[in-house]
Amino acid sequence: MERRRALEVGAAGVLGACLGGCRWAGAAGSGYLNGAGSTFVYPLMSRWSSEYNRLHPEVRVNYQSIGSGGGIRQLIRRTVRFGASDGPMTDAQLREAGAPVVHVPLVMGAVVPTYNLPRLARALRFTPEVLAGIFLGQITAWNDPRIAAANPGLALPALPVVVVHRSDGSGTTYVWTDYLTKVSPEWRARAGRATSVNWPTGLGGRGNEGVAGTVRQTPGAMGYVELTFALQNAMPVGEVRNRAGLFVAPSIEAVTAAAASVVAAVPADLRYSMTDAPGGASWPVSGTTWGLLYGNLLPGLERRAGGLPALGAAGRSAVLRAPALRAPPGGARRARGREADRHRAARPFSRSPSMTTPTPPTPSEEGFRTAARSDFPPRLARPLVRGEAGGRRVTPDAVFRRVCLSAALAILGLLALLLGQMGYGARLSLGRFGLGFLVARVWDPVAEHFGAATFVYGTVVSSLLALALAVPFGVAIAIFLVEVAPRWLRGPVGFLVELLAAVPSIVYGLWGLFVLAPVVREVVAPALHATLGFLPAFRGTSHGVGMLTAGMLLAVMILPFIAAITRDVLTAVPREQREASLALGATRWETIWHVVLPYGRAGIIGGVILALGRALGETMAVTMVIGNNPQIAASLFAPGYTMSAVIANEYAEASGPLYLAALTEIGLLLFVVTFTVNALARTLIWRMARSSSGSPS
Repeated sequence: MERRRALEVGAAGVLGACLGGCRWAGAAGSGYLNGAGSTFVYPLMSRWSSEYNRLHPEVRVNYQSIGSGGGIRQLIRRTVRFGASDGPMTDAQLREAGAPVVHVPLVMGAVVPTYNLPRLARALRFTPEVLAGIFLGQITAWNDPRIAAANPGLALPALPVVVVHRSDGSGTTYVWTDYLTKVSPEWRARAGRATSVNWPTGLGGRGNEGVAGTVRQTPGAMGYVELTFALQNAMPVGEVRNRAGLFVAPSIEAVTAAAASVVAAVPADLRYSMTDAPGGASWPVSGTTWGLLYGNLLPGLERRAGGLPALGAAGRSAVLRAPALRAPPGGARRARGREADRHRAARPFSRSPSMTTPTPPTPSEEGFRTAARSDFPPRLARPLVRGEAGGRRVTPDAVFRRVCLSAALAILGLLALLLGQMGYGARLSLGRFGLGFLVARVWDPVAEHFGAATFVYGTVVSSLLALALAVPFGVAIAIFLVEVAPRWLRGPVGFLVELLAAVPSIVYGLWGLFVLAPVVREVVAPALHATLGFLPAFRGTSHGVGMLTAGMLLAVMILPFIAAITRDVLTAVPREQREASLALGATRWETIWHVVLPYGRAGIIGGVILALGRALGETMAVTMVIGNNPQIAASLFAPGYTMSAVIANEYAEASGPLYLAALTEIGLLLFVVTFTVNALARTLIWRMARSSSGSPS
């Protein structure tokens, strides 16, 4: 009975428990209550926060939906007052917290399978064995006998099954893998249960939106999303056979039945699991979001849960008036400052015995100063003198030189600080894996086996592919604008090219996912396979997202940089060079190829290297179209992964020290790769400029 009461009280009392403490986790006296964690509970948390602020305007709840792992990490670091997680904290995390942490169940929900198949007479049915077989890569076609056995009388198409999973760490993945771990021993041994796992197969999509978008754009695709997201977007969902042997459709009532069937077995610390719950009406893939807070905030929790009026208006006012929450009054500080000024002004001046009358300047010195004041501005003419006499003079030029030197040294210091901080953060991974981290292909957060080879491969291949596509088009556009286009057309076309550089990455990503990926799947990939299929790079089947799509999207993104810089370089070529070539009988094409382009070769290479740096560091757009599968494949149609994408996808949910260190080492590696590429480019440009000195190029 007490556990049931705790479940009922918890959701209503988590904010009250946090507010009942003695200090805020935000700015002193600001009236902010900071929390972070699960994205699943964010809509409801926003509603709760808004309603509470309407009743108590002096308090504002600031909840950051950074993911369950991020919420746990911020709670352990004491940077937030409460966290929220779709999975309970592990024993290791509880020990790391250093103080008792209480799990308060807030909400419950369902994770559902969704698919993209031609119109079916009814919803698909899945057994636990079929779901595990699909996500293990063992069931590869929709007309597989195991699927057909669960769906008698339903005409299943002969399409390949394309698995779509979350590429970012998420509580949704935790609930889904928790279910698969319970129903499949093979899944437990190969992948396990976590917010991010080493997926045996499939494409990755960021967030529910990324999974849903990939499923919708890919015929034969299957993924998993939250029930509310599927209902809001009218996505087809399947029925799943529960532990009682009955096929159940996902619904609020089915989740409620699952909760009712496990409440009697909830442990005292409230860390329980709702997946594969008993009962004929239970939805088997149900989960809970917990509020996480330190136990010393919970005296009288049930009293506060009945409604925070127990705190009382006087109590809330006393909290907000606490001296620790208020900065010293500005008026008092200003008054004390003015009083001190008056005392100093009223104090008579007295000459110290050690003070002597300054020596008058010699006539030569006086003449120099007079001449200087007549020739230069008075503020610059008089040198600064250290001491009364014989001090070293510091001229304005010296001051200016030192300021500039300090700015340059500050950049070097910032670079050293950045490298040092990243190296310190990656120390666990560096010590554990050493240089083997660069060549290892396995990325398994559950088993804590990490390697960066697949991410380095994806970053380099996608960037080089983008350069191969963008450089010819960018240089051709620049030649057209400078040498061919009429004057009235140069301005509009140049403006449109430069406008591409201002488009946000997320817009490019959406365009790539919903426009470019279908074109690649239906037009580009079949044509390349038909003509160049004898090459390993163009073998296999394209699902739209993959290395080729990422390279094409990156090419569009870096095209404006190459075109704009090359245009400026070609514009700077002296007119005499062109006129001399034409006077010798060369055609316009020969002049461009043999004179103009060689003259601006160093500048063009610099623009290409700048574009390469842009491609190496691109994150969001590439994440949405590359497939996010850590593998090394010869085919450009296969999915891949990049260093920046894995950091963006998994850092927020990474909670283990070694996991965080491995991601930090990837960031350090990306920094070193980018720095090395730019250093090599600078060296190449310097050598070319040196070797071509004295020649037109």
